[in-house]
Amino acid sequence: MFPPILYFYPDAAREILNYRLYALQAARDRAKETGYLGARFPWESCFTGREVTPDWCPETRDLQIHVTGDISLAVRQYISATRDKQWLEVTQPKYLTNGCGLVREIALFWVSRAVFNASTGFYDINGTVDSITSAMIASL
Repeated sequence: MFPPILYFYPDAAREILNYRLYALQAARDRAKETGYLGARFPWESCFTGREVTPDWCPETRDLQIHVTGDISLAVRQYISATRDKQWLEVTQPKYLTNGCGLVREIALFWVSRAVFNASTGFYDINGTVDSITSAMIASL
């Protein structure tokens, strides 16, 4: 949804990203509640920025964490298309930080999610829909 909005309505795309700045404290709280650093944005949110996915679908609420990564990709796309350095560098009075601060909070989340896998020599991000599905397939 973001790329077409960005290309045709860059001001609207900026406001979409500003919603993430507005909701940053809720995302920080969500990360902390689930044992991680930085900002973890919810699968579904409302004007408060809090997770509002119903309790009857915990797999979606708890294991679909790619939204946070999608937001960082949207920031990259926005900056690449608009070259809006002001959004990255200047903190508006109604937000906790600027675009760079938002990206930093997202990076902290991903770093705290990564777990070193000694058998592969790589870092894994466990506890996602994909990791659960892979484990189920491997057990068949």
